Amino acid sequence: GIQGGGAEGGALAEGRAEVLMCQVETLTRTISTLSEERSKLETNYQKDKKALLSQQEALTRQLQTEKERWDAETAKLQKQIEETQLHLTQEKRCREEDQAHHVAMLRELQELLVGEREGKAHLGARLMEAESALSKLHAQVSEGSS
Repeated sequence: GIQGGGAEGGALAEGRAEVLMCQVETLTRTISTLSEERSKLETNYQKDKKALLSQQEALTRQLQTEKERWDAETAKLQKQIEETQLHLTQEKRCREEDQAHHVAMLRELQELLVGEREGKAHLGARLMEAESALSKLHAQVSEGSS
C-alpha cells in the first residue's frame, strides 16, 4: 500500500510531517497561552478571594464593635430606666407619707379647734352663771338695804 512512487511519497510524507509539526507548534503555543491565562486567572482569583476575606473580617470586626457599643448603650439606658423607676417609687412613697402626715396634722388641728370651741362654750356658760349669780346677789343686797 504505502510504498508508492518513491520520491513522490517521500515528499508527501515530508510535507505532511511539516504540516503536523506546524500544528503541533500551534497547539503548543495555544496550550502555553492558555496555561498563562489560567495562571493569571488563578492569581487574580486568589487575590480577589484574599481581598474579599479581608473585607469580610473588617466588616465582622466593625459589626462586633457596633454590637458591643449597642449592648453597652442598651445596658446604660436600662440602668437609667431602673434608677428612674426607683426614684419615682421613692417620690411617690414620700408624697404618700407627707399626705398622711398632713392628714394627721389637720385632724389634730380640728381636734384642738373643737376643744377650744368647747372650752369657750363652757367658759361662756360659766360666765353667764356667774353673771346670773352676781345679779341675784345685787338684787338681794338691794332688797336688804331698802
